[in-house]
Amino acid sequence: ADGAPRVVVVGGGLAGLSAALEALAGGAHVTLVEKEARLGGNSAKATSGINAVGDDAQVAAVKARGLTDSVEMFAEDTMSSARGEADAELVRLLAAESAAAVAFVERHGVSLSVLSQLGGHRAPRTHREPPKEDGRPRPIGFDIVTALKEALLATPTSHLNVLTSTEVTSLTTLNRGGRLRVVGVDARAADNTLMGLDADAVILATGGFCADRSPGSLLKQYAPDLVSLPTTNGAWATGDGMRMAQDAGAALVSMHRVQVHPTAFVDPKDPDALTKFLAP
Repeated sequence: ADGAPRVVVVGGGLAGLSAALEALAGGAHVTLVEKEARLGGNSAKATSGINAVGDDAQVAAVKARGLTDSVEMFAEDTMSSARGEADAELVRLLAAESAAAVAFVERHGVSLSVLSQLGGHRAPRTHREPPKEDGRPRPIGFDIVTALKEALLATPTSHLNVLTSTEVTSLTTLNRGGRLRVVGVDARAADNTLMGLDADAVILATGGFCADRSPGSLLKQYAPDLVSLPTTNGAWATGDGMRMAQDAGAALVSMHRVQVHPTAFVDPKDPDALTKFLAP
């Protein structure tokens, strides 16, 4: 309806798809902008699971092992692994809302009923899909992204505009009473057409920065010792959203905390490739 809030979501991976669906559910008009030709991002390659506490499957798994668990314990484990660098309020929110996140995924048709206990957790919290009939694991990231993408694209176009092959180049800001407020984005389409998108809210869901090894890259700035390592990030993970937020006055935190995984699949034909798939 006219007068509905306008939301621009930048990035079409799992975070962006989820944000767009939730904004639509709240009555907003949504424009989703993705610089690649397809939605999905790195999330489509994810192979592990989603950590959560308090949903029925997790409660049953904890009980079966004779353990106890709670939102508080999940938050404590997360803070412990963060070694003092995490925001306690955000960690608490993540833990408290984690069961709702699992329910959100399952409402879109992806079962997360299999529980595992992974490193750093005092109880089984990692939710995974049941295996295929032949016992092979299901590609959880691809399945979730596919389900959310189908749900999003089923939305009436009067409420949703999806722009692929379109790169957001900057946040537009307005100075109100001495404080900058983000009021939209500037973007460039594949044919170099420039556009401005006004918004009541802008959600940055642009992913990481570890695929950019250029001299001025965020990786070289914050973790120069890792520049020579391969990455499992797609070539699109160049830190665009972080740079735009910084240009608009936001502060970046914990940028040096780049996760390094010890194993990846190596292509015998190209063993030195700088982009690889994670080996669980």
